[in-house]
Amino acid sequence: MALHFNLHKYQTETQPFPAQTRAGNVLSVSVRSTLNLRAYIGYMPKGKKHKEFLEIFIENREYVFKTFLPPDAAELVCITAENLEAKNGHLIIDGIGFESKKLPEGGGEVFLENDSVRIGIRLSWGGGLASLVCLDKGVEQVFSKKSGRMEIGAGYSARPGCELFSRDVNLLNNYDTGRLLQQSYYGASKAPYKRGSFWGNLWRYNPVQGGDKFNNPSRLVDFEIGGGGVYVKSRPLEWDKENSCTDSYMESRYSLIGRTVRIENRFIDFSNFDHYASGTSDQELPALYVAAPLRKFVYKKDGKPVARCDLKFWGDIDNAIYQVFTVEDYWSAWVNEDNFGVGLFVPGVSKHMSGVYAAPDEEKLPADKSNSVNYTAALGQFAIPNLAPVEYECFLHVGGLKEMQAAFGELKKTHVNTLLRNLLAV
Repeated sequence: MALHFNLHKYQTETQPFPAQTRAGNVLSVSVRSTLNLRAYIGYMPKGKKHKEFLEIFIENREYVFKTFLPPDAAELVCITAENLEAKNGHLIIDGIGFESKKLPEGGGEVFLENDSVRIGIRLSWGGGLASLVCLDKGVEQVFSKKSGRMEIGAGYSARPGCELFSRDVNLLNNYDTGRLLQQSYYGASKAPYKRGSFWGNLWRYNPVQGGDKFNNPSRLVDFEIGGGGVYVKSRPLEWDKENSCTDSYMESRYSLIGRTVRIENRFIDFSNFDHYASGTSDQELPALYVAAPLRKFVYKKDGKPVARCDLKFWGDIDNAIYQVFTVEDYWSAWVNEDNFGVGLFVPGVSKHMSGVYAAPDEEKLPADKSNSVNYTAALGQFAIPNLAPVEYECFLHVGGLKEMQAAFGELKKTHVNTLLRNLLAV
């Protein structure tokens, strides 16, 4: 039986939930909506007399919405639809069902790989990219007695004075929930929004895909594995507040093309905070954290690669130094002395902010667990739109610098991020 909601502007309506026997941990709802709606599904926890609510957001379109149910949701009893817009419209729920999805052990990572690379998507941290491993170039992490620090490169254990540490080397850093390849956006800073703080500074609205500064994880909403890729949807936390779930969704879809990782990102905010009143912000499109031993930053300027090995530390609170570079052809990279490493390409985004955190770590740790890290974010300046998606794609490439430039050059011919460019032009 279909449910019909006819809603006037800003109106709220509640209807009984159709009788259903729960048969899985994921609720699947087929919706047709002409409005952007905040919806609340009322459920009775097992052994309790009072209903609790699961909040979801329904977009102005026709699609199948899926969400993980609370483990104790024994019976679904009602659904409330709240019109977030100053216009009349309707919501039709055509079908309701359940399915079962088994999470990896501990809710951790799912992997994609081909003959060249393996990536790990951390479901327990909002679906951010937590690992990137090169499989076919003999990449090793070693401890160099000469430099007294970790190094990463092909066949490095054969070098004099180098002690083999690992042949399964993650080229990304995942030290905490803030360190992944992930989405991060900045919005409201004026009342009624209540600001938190980070590093002694007042902080603005900042949904982060991985979680918050206290290492609490964002909430997983849905994931799919198949068709040569992985799709993840999450409710991100505010970075500066403890376990504060935002009224927003982040979605990421991952696939592999040879040595290249394609990431399609989508973000929609339904908080109804007036982000425009707080002005535009530099948005991280995305934030990328690369293993510290790939310590040379490279970008293209005047038609040729330029290398920088002198980027400043921002580990000192009083010395938070980042440098913003105008990069030709929309890419930059972190590489070793042999010009092997990880490159980031974001079509249409020519500002890349980069820096390093903390002095090189001399402890014998896997590079992905080190406090030391290299950082890059492709920057686009805009205010977070209300009830309208931010969508873009970006690419990582693993390999030598020349190979990387060639791969990004081919991608530039066919990938333009039209929706993002339109947003940047506003």
